[in-house]
Formats: sequence, C-alpha cells, structure tokens
Amino acid sequence: MDRTVRLVAVALGSALLAASSLQAQNADVPRTPTPPGIGNPAFPYAQPEEVGLSSETLSGLGDEIADWVSDDFIVGAEVLIIKDGHAVFHESYGWSDREEGRPMERGSIFRIRSMTKPILGTAVLLLVEEGRLSLDDPAAQYLPSFDTDRARSITIRQLLTHTSGLGDHGFGDIGLERSPEAYPTLRALVDEIGEIGPLLPSGEFKYSDSGSATLGALVAEVSGMPLERFIETHILAPLGMADTHTRFTPDAPWADRMNSTYRLSREACGFERYWDPTMAQEYPYFRASGGIYSTTMDYARFMAMWMNKGRLGDVRLLSEETVESALSPYSGEGEGRHYGMHWRIRNEHMVDGMPAVFGHGGSDGTLAYAMPELDAIALYFTQSRASPSREHFLAQLGQIPPFDAYVAGLWNGEVDAQWEAIRTRASGTDPSEGRPVVVPAELLERYAGTYRVERGAEHVLAVEGNALRSSFPRTAEGSLLLPLSSSVFLTQDPCTGTVYRFTFEVGTDGTVRGYRIDSNDGRSVIFQRQH
Repeated sequence: MDRTVRLVAVALGSALLAASSLQAQNADVPRTPTPPGIGNPAFPYAQPEEVGLSSETLSGLGDEIADWVSDDFIVGAEVLIIKDGHAVFHESYGWSDREEGRPMERGSIFRIRSMTKPILGTAVLLLVEEGRLSLDDPAAQYLPSFDTDRARSITIRQLLTHTSGLGDHGFGDIGLERSPEAYPTLRALVDEIGEIGPLLPSGEFKYSDSGSATLGALVAEVSGMPLERFIETHILAPLGMADTHTRFTPDAPWADRMNSTYRLSREACGFERYWDPTMAQEYPYFRASGGIYSTTMDYARFMAMWMNKGRLGDVRLLSEETVESALSPYSGEGEGRHYGMHWRIRNEHMVDGMPAVFGHGGSDGTLAYAMPELDAIALYFTQSRASPSREHFLAQLGQIPPFDAYVAGLWNGEVDAQWEAIRTRASGTDPSEGRPVVVPAELLERYAGTYRVERGAEHVLAVEGNALRSSFPRTAEGSLLLPLSSSVFLTQDPCTGTVYRFTFEVGTDGTVRGYRIDSNDGRSVIFQRQH
C-alpha cells in the first residue's frame, strides 16, 4: 500500500479488524506472538477469552501495528496487555536495529525517557511517608540555590504537579549557560536552575523537565545517597524489577538487549537511527526526568503496584492514602486531561479513589496506562521518536471492548471528519452546504505573521492564494492551511499523517490574538501573536 495513502488511512481511524487483507502484506515484518502456556511470576499468560477479551480482536490490533512497521510509521514495537493479573497479549514487531537486521524481541530493553517521572515521584513520596520531608516544604529548605526571592516559595508539591513555574518541557529556553548534558552532575544543573528561578506564574501547569531534575536533587540531598541508588534500593529491588536500570554503558551485560533508537527525519520523511548500544548514554549523570531503561514486563510490575494502591504481591511500597492523593487530578492540561503527582491522568472519572485511566509516556516512543476499574494495564513500547503512533495505539485500543469505555475519547474524530471534507478540494469547501469557503484577502493578511508558544516554538504564516502557508510542520516548504471557515484552517503532516486544526482568536476590535492547534492524536497547544 502506498505509504502516504496508508498514513492518511491511519490518521482517519482506518478499520481495526482488516486482519485477513493484512496478513500477507505483513508477512515480512518480524513478529513474535504471545506464547500460550508459558508462565510468568508476576503476570502468567492466559488466553484472552479467559478474561473476557477476544483473541481475534487482539490479533487485529497486532496486524494493525505490523502494518505500521511496513509503512515506516514505526521501526519496531513491543505490546503487552494485562487483564485480571494475566498477560493476554504480548507481541513484538519490526526491528530492534533495522540496519543490523536485528528483530525486535519480547523482553528487549527500551530507553523509557519520561516514564522515569512516575518512578521519581514514587521516590519523593517514599521520603514523605518516612517523615523526612513534607509536600509543602519549600525546595529551598534542602537546596540552598533555591533560597532566593524568586525561587524561595517553590514547594515540593508544586514540583510534583508541574505547577512550580520552573521552565518548560525541556531545558532549551530557560537560560542555562550550557546544554544539560554538559554539566558534570545533576546537582550542578539543578543549582543553576534554582539561581535562574521560575519563569512562569506558580500554580499554572507547565510540564517541566527542570522541575523533575530539581526533585531528583532533593531526593539525593534528603536520602544522603545518589538518586539512582535510592531508586534501585527502595523501588526497583522491592518490586523485583531486575530488568530496569539507571545507567547504560556499551559493556553492560544486558547491552545486547537494548534497542537502537530512531527519530523521524522530515527531510527523508522516514526514520533515521540516532543512537545504538555501541554508544554511551548522553548524560554523564542519572537524568532524573528521563534516565531509566526498562522492559514492558518490568514496568508493568511498577504500574500494577500503583493500580493496586501501593502493593505488589506481598510487598507494600506505599500506603493507599498516598496513592490516592498522588493520583488526584491536581492540574489541568486541557482537553479533559489532568496531571497528578508525576502521573498523567487521561480519564479523571474517579472510582474507589482512583482515576479511570492513569499512566505516562516517554519521548522515544513508550507508553503505559492502567485502568484500575478494569484491572487492566496496556503497554506500548516503540523506539521511534516523533511518531504519533502512541496516540494511534490508544485510538485502536479504544475500539476494543471493554477498553472502549475508558480510552475511546482520546481520538479526535471531529478533526478527522473536517479534514476528510476538505482535503481533496484545494480551495476548501463548507462540508454541510458544499459551497467553497473564500476567506477575505484582508483577513488572510491579518492572519499572516509570527506566532509563538510562551518561551517555546515559533511558527510563521504567510498568505498563499485563498490559504495560508505555515512553517509548521517543519518540512522544506512548510504546509498549506486550507480554510474550513473564515477562522478555522486545516492541514496534514505529510510524514506522519497527523491532521492539525488551526482556530484563530480574533478580538472584538479585529486584532488577531493567536490561534489554537488541535490534532487528531489528542494534542492541543495555543500560539500567541508576536508584535
């Protein structure tokens, strides 16, 4: 199937169960199926029907993922679905290293990046339960670099909920003297973060790697041991997470199980390898916001402990009260999503003190979500950075009963329908009446200009005919925004198939204030007009 057509089909929610037509097409995609009858100490394998699921439906999900490999939508993936304490679907697809011809295998080790954050949050909460710190303690009580007029009021609770005002997602625009991997230690980095202080108002949600780094330095200071050592001895060992590691070197005994990592190249419109296990890790210290390496089975143990309110088997790691408090929806991310204490909450409907769906993702392509009411955990691990396949996986999962009642809302079908209505009409068309949408030239000229997320990415818009040309997505020519109405435009990423809707905000005086971008993979962000 033509790759562009396939990606559009995926973006528009193509049928999940087209298994028969995909089998021959996917024959050359390496895949290792769930081995029936093989036991596992934490999650013994079972047939899907034993826990109320369908083998045929899950097989269709697997065929869909195999097709993503064929179309270079991902390089490889491992999927683990656990229901009622049993592994009912555990398969791998594609390549661990495509250039070396090494297939992805179950039990391979991934760089899980920001899925480190819930483990870091657990470390902080352990110290709280031991009485060694309090959630409302100021960070300055333990880190002298935060004892300034700007940073003194930042609390541990704010750091856990990303409401401290510290920086943005990454470190690129907070004023560091050098790149974060150039600092000799985590503490040296955090000391400079404290000296810079918050850049945003406290109490406002802003996902912040610099805030997580600060928590890591706090744990090390209060515990009296390196952060990674505290995590190993107080979390990984008690939970039996023997395949989870805090440091990688090419001579590690488990290096042959590490996957190479790929990123989407917009120039090639495909994935290029940018890290492999012959290389050292990028940071000379443990990266508190994203430095852990793990497997699907190991991370499932961690998720199960949280889903079971602090207990895994005979091990009680956290109290039920702490778990329920940490999984409360503290801060809103928009679109019905919330953040707890270093946990993402994708469905905040509470049942027995727990959200319906919680978990986290990692920027190299990993994802894990728990559904306590279903007693289910879904893990989708890939090493294909910048692919929107994680949200596509959730969209496909949301078509399978009983998961459909929990994650079906993650897919933005409205954006899909609007794009379908106009994508073949270069001038744009009103989908209800069939009339061409013509945006006044004067209004298009007012839309043209530079827009920016606060201290973040910048987009440039220019007029082109009855449309707008945007520098986003960042390809050689940018993208053409087609009008759905006088204030709503749509475009599609030619590499990933993701559909984006630009909705302009115009004041009563006619001033263009900015626009909001919604995508069919569930993301939303606001850009402000620059003057």
